Order: sequence, then structure tokens, then C-alpha cells
Amino acid sequence: MCSRFGCHPITPGINGDFFVTKWKRFEIDGFKTHLNVHGAKAVNFIVQIPLTREAIQAGVIGPATRVEMLEDLLRQILEGLNGESNWLVSIAPEEVAGWMVMLCLGIAGVIADLACLWLLSKRSPKGTVFVIATAFYTT
Repeated sequence: MCSRFGCHPITPGINGDFFVTKWKRFEIDGFKTHLNVHGAKAVNFIVQIPLTREAIQAGVIGPATRVEMLEDLLRQILEGLNGESNWLVSIAPEEVAGWMVMLCLGIAGVIADLACLWLLSKRSPKGTVFVIATAFYTT
């Protein structure tokens, strides 16, 4: 079963799941294991945080009946953890980053189209590029 973090299945035979959560602006992977501690069922959440000098590992463990409380506790730990990371992050906000990629692809497309029209103008009779440009403009 997956938590609300979202999860991915792990190797058969290991009783656990990978999950993804956020720390600052980074998505970090974690591991959720199901344990049997002296006959009681428990759940353990473990994440590694990429700090500049060296990563640290944080984890919470508790009764399997309190999974939501453990998820909230892990989220609070990650929200309260401050430090510099050696991972690169985009300068642009997440909402803008996707639009910037689309803008770059659009500009690259326009440049490629202009290059094709220029090559076509060198190899075809006069007026061909004008007709093509007019056809694109009117559609």
C-alpha cells in the first residue's frame, strides 16, 4: 500500500516501498519499510537529505496503525531542517520553469524554420519562399 507521498514498488522479497517527498525545492527519495518488532507491526520512514558537506539521514518509526501521524512528523522534520544543498536548483519558480522550456523550444523552432526558408531560397526559383511564407501567414 502506498502513502500519500506517492510510492514505487521495490524488489520482491523486501517488505517496503520507495516514496518521493519534498525538502525545500527538491524532490527526494525515501524508503518506507514494514517491520515486526517483538510481535507488533511497525512502519519506518527513512529519507536522506543532500546537504553540502555530507548528506544526513532522517527517519521516523512507529506503530503501523499511526502511518498518517508518522508521515506528518516526517514532513515537519523536513520543513524544519535548514541547510545548504549541493544540488542545483532552477533560479526560476517552478511555475515559470515549464514555460521557459516551452519558450526555448518555440524560439528554436522559429530559428529552424527561418534556416529552412533561407536554404530553400538559395536552391529554388524566385518567389517560392514568398509563396510558402504567404501560405503560412494566411493559415
